[in-house]
This record gives sequence, C-alpha cells and structure tokens, in this order.
Amino acid sequence: MLRLDDVVRFRAFCCLTTNQKTALGSSVILFDKLRALPGIAHLLPPAPLSRLPRMRLANGERLAATPASFRAEWSIWRDGYQAGTPSALSGSAEDKAGGYMGQFDAGLAWLIEMAGELELADPSELADLRALARPDWIKAAAQSVASAYDEDGELVDDDAPARLSLRSLRTYLQRPRTVFESLDCDVASAAVDRLLEDPKLKGVDGMSPANIVFCKAVVTSPAKQAILFGIPWMLQEKAQALLDEWDSLSTARRYEAVRAGACAVAMLLMTRCAPVRMANLAAITFRGRKGWLSAPKAGGLVLLLIPASQTKNRREIRAHLRDAGKKRGWALVSWYLAEIRPRMVALGGLPTEVADGPALFPGLKDDRIGHSTLRDWIKMETAACGLPMRPHQARHALASILLNRDSSKLPQVAALLGDRISTVEKAYAWMDEEQLVADAQAMIPTAAAVLRGARRG
Repeated sequence: MLRLDDVVRFRAFCCLTTNQKTALGSSVILFDKLRALPGIAHLLPPAPLSRLPRMRLANGERLAATPASFRAEWSIWRDGYQAGTPSALSGSAEDKAGGYMGQFDAGLAWLIEMAGELELADPSELADLRALARPDWIKAAAQSVASAYDEDGELVDDDAPARLSLRSLRTYLQRPRTVFESLDCDVASAAVDRLLEDPKLKGVDGMSPANIVFCKAVVTSPAKQAILFGIPWMLQEKAQALLDEWDSLSTARRYEAVRAGACAVAMLLMTRCAPVRMANLAAITFRGRKGWLSAPKAGGLVLLLIPASQTKNRREIRAHLRDAGKKRGWALVSWYLAEIRPRMVALGGLPTEVADGPALFPGLKDDRIGHSTLRDWIKMETAACGLPMRPHQARHALASILLNRDSSKLPQVAALLGDRISTVEKAYAWMDEEQLVADAQAMIPTAAAVLRGARRG
C-alpha cells in the first residue's frame, strides 16, 4: 500500500537528481488525478497522496520516525549546537544555519535506518545517541553505500543504483562524527575518521591519490603520452591480427579479438572526440534519427551528440571526432562496424533485433553492453598496451596533459570534458606546481631589465 510517507522516504534515501525528484512529485499528483477515472481507482493507493512536501523538509520527516526517547535527547543536543550554546552535550560556540543542521538530522536518520535495514538493531529500541556510536554499525552502513561505486565514483552495478551519492555519504559520516566527538565516543569518532580516508570519499571534491599518481606519471612521460594517444590503433592492429586467423582461433581468442576491437573504438572516442563518462560511452547509439554518433557527411566530421538529459551534470555533449594525422577516426569506426560488431553479436548469442539495433556496443542490457563490462574490457586492454588505466582516468589524463601544456586553456578543456571550469580545475587536472613556480620565476625581471625598459619608455 503506497503512502505519502513511503514516497517521501524513497525521495530522501535514493540517489536521485533534482530533475528526478521533481518528476517524482509530478507523478504523485498524476496518481490523484487518475483516481477520478472509472476502473482505475482500485489500482491506486486507497487514500489521496496530495503533494509531496518541500524537499528541504525531508530530513525532519525522516527523523520523525526515530524513537521518542532518542528524539528528546537529540533535540537537546541539536538546539544547543545550533544556537551555539555550550552544554554537556554540545561544545558549539557559534550559531549554525538551519540547512547545516539538516545535515545532522539526515546523517543520524540514515544511521538509524541502516541499523534496521542491515538487521544490526531494532531502531525502536535505540534509547539514546550513544547507542549509535557502534564502529561496526557505522562501518557496515558506510560500506553498503561505498561498495556500489568504483575508484572513480562511478556505479559498479548497472542494475543496482546506490542509495546515496558518495558526497552524501561523506556528509552523513562527518556530521554524526561531530556528535560522537562531543559525547566522548572516541572509538566511534576514530572509526569515522578511518572511513573518511577511503580514496573514494577523498576524491569527491578533488583528485583521488591514485589519479594524482597516474596523471603525474603520464604528464611527465612523453612515452606514456604516446601510448595513450596511440592505443586506438594499437588495439585495432591487435584485433585485426586475430581476425586474420579467425577460423583457427579458440573461443577465448575470438573474445579477445572482439574485446580489443571494441576497446579500440571506445578509446578512440575517449581520446580523439570527448572523454565521456562510462555510462554515456556504453550507451552510444549510431543508428536512427536520434543516434548519438553521426556518420560524416560531404567531407565533414563525425559528430557525437549526447543529450543533456543523459549526462551526469545535465550538460549537452557535442564534439566532433578528430583524425590523428594520417590516421582517420571514421575509418577505424567503419572497420569496427564491419568486422567487430557482427562478431560481437554472434559470440554473445544476441538476438537479431540487437544486431539491427542502434547500440554502438551491443549487449544484453537494454540491447547494449553494460558499462561495468566495458570498463573491465578497457582496463584489460590498456594494460596489455603498456598503460594500465581505468577509463575515467583518461578524462584526468587528458585534462592534465592539456593544462600542463597551456594552463590558460582551462575554459577549452572544461568544454571538452563537459564540466564546469571550477570542477576541472579542482577535480580533474594534476598540475606540475614546481614547473608553474619556475615559469613564474622566469617572468621576474632583473633590475637592469627594468631600467632598460624605463629608458626606452
């Protein structure tokens, strides 16, 4: 039986974008309108749902489901902390905004919810704040979210979207930590500190340590850069050599040929067109009126157009596939469509409608390959080429290479990645700070140069 409380809890706990939350609210209104139609009412919730409450009230509504004894103590701590009134339960020294305090509500409500969902405790039996200060509970709750993401913050399982974003998880850990610290629950505070050191969480607002190491190695090595930009054709050569012996190949080797050919096109698009995220890369279509990848016309270039509704940050991606000197990008794509894609369909035992469908990389999930599968393929094939990487690292590497060559091109690089300038500057590019300092020092004039300039003037 669907109730308004159920919808509010779904909106609060699930990893939804702002647009999706708005659409959910519209759906609730539609339910009530459909109730007036004959033959429909019995399929709908027995009572009208009415409008969803404003999103900023969701935290309070979630906390209202906690035990009354717990809420009483929490209200004392919360009011004192928000007002900046030092007390036995609050070491606060200045006023706190309501929105900030809402994060405390959300973090504690989430821990209570997870304790029940993971069958760690009965939420109704939680008597006080200290009952939540269990390192094993906190770790289990955090890992239930973090395990859904890979090192680059991308969802691992195509079919199981995470309940929370990594940024929300970090906040949901940081705020209870403040509470535990004020209650002298040092073991719980230390447990949260350890969880916050997870590279997945440390990379939320910046580059993860692993990506910094990778980008630094690529930026400072012309040989690695040559491999990065040559991978599409290296993989094409590998795949073609296997195709030449197709009839005598084992099934495993045939899969290797298909994998190398598919990764050749994937890395071509990542390095010569636009370094898109994995979910978008796996979903590229090339047929039909709304195909994302359009064949060149009248000597023009291949166009990749991904609608804003399909991207993570709701920004349209529009980029042309560029050639690499005498190596033609469309020639590689055409080779893939003629030689690799049909074999990919046959080896996978995919139905005819998938073969004739629009997916550039066909598969069983919505007639296209799962992005986790394509990610694993790219990791395997780039390692075989001598530059092991995760696909998302291509975005970091490209941004780092281009900005280290010319740091003034930040707007252009941001446009290439389809991200905001501030996001690219903070989270995507490793800059050689020593070289930047050296370049700045080289700009400092000598006293003689200043005097010569003054005389000329």
